[in-house]
Order: sequence, then structure tokens, then C-alpha cells
Amino acid sequence: MSDSMSHGTIELMAKLEAAIDALPPEACCQLVGEIERVKARLWSRLMAATVEPPVRLAAKPLLTVAQAADQLHVSKVQVYELIRQGRLPAVKVGKYVRLDPAVLATWMAAGGT
Repeated sequence: MSDSMSHGTIELMAKLEAAIDALPPEACCQLVGEIERVKARLWSRLMAATVEPPVRLAAKPLLTVAQAADQLHVSKVQVYELIRQGRLPAVKVGKYVRLDPAVLATWMAAGGT
């Protein structure tokens, strides 16, 4: 057993191992299923404790490349090129490229650099 396990956990595991030793062979299959169910609950609890809530990227809906191009008075191709060059911040949402309207406004106010 690991040194990092609590005393209560060590006792629980010892009781489980003793119960397994006393279990008739025909009951082993059912116990394996129950152990898998408990294991899934443990993983679920562990993951819920470590996953941070999603971060809201923008107060307003994100813009499409076409909407950003309209605001910048340029073509969609030029917007994609600015994004590719790293000059215009954008995010990928699945297979789509989106722009935060507040970030775009700040970028435009800074002269588009």
C-alpha cells in the first residue's frame, strides 16, 4: 500500500481483500462488476474535482471571419491572412475561426498592429 493513503483507506482495502478471500468463486464475476462501478464513480469524482469551469471568452457572441471582415472593410481572405500571421487574435471553435468583438475593437483602436 502507498504511504500517502489515509489510515481509513488502508483499513477499507484490508477489509475488502479479506472479503474477497472469503468469497465463493461463483460470486467473483458479480463483485468484479461492482468494483468497476465503484471505480467509475471514483474517477468521476476525481475528474469533477480537477476540471475547472469553462472560461467565458466574450460578453458578446464571437464574430465570424465574414463579420470581422465587414467591420474592418477588408476581404475574408485578408482577415484569414492577418490571423495566420499572428497579427489578429482569433480562436478556433471546432473547425471554425472566431474573433472576440472586444479584442477586435482594441486591435482596431491600436491601428491594427
